[in-house]
Amino acid sequence: MTTDKPWLAQYPKNVPKTINPDQYESLIDLYEECFDRFRMHPMTICMGVTHTYGDVDKASLAVAAWLQAQGIPKGSVVALMMPNVPQYLPTMIGILRAGYVCTPINPLYTGRELRHQLNDSGAQVIFVVDNFAQALEQVIEETDIKRIVL
Repeated sequence: MTTDKPWLAQYPKNVPKTINPDQYESLIDLYEECFDRFRMHPMTICMGVTHTYGDVDKASLAVAAWLQAQGIPKGSVVALMMPNVPQYLPTMIGILRAGYVCTPINPLYTGRELRHQLNDSGAQVIFVVDNFAQALEQVIEETDIKRIVL
């Protein structure tokens, strides 16, 4: 074990010490493999509710299909303003699967901070948890947001 990577000694025996960074062309390729390989296994557990890889796969495909049906050009930016909730992962994966760029936004941002990120990123769609929509309401008219998903 090298002394410049002491954490490797803590890895379980079945966890590789190195990975091939060229194994996947994209993050979606990795997710697709995991969805196939671990379909019935738990992917997330929150407040006693378990979602399998299959559940997240199905939900993310629904998000992707909805986004594509909106007629937004591929490569467009979609904002994701959510805390660490079960909806975050399928929404983020759905955005990427649909061919869009995901810009995560801190749900605690003030209106000024939110306006800056939305305008800087050029986001046209935003997914936001309703508890944090007040900041969006303050600045929505000063952005290019065309669709809001609460």
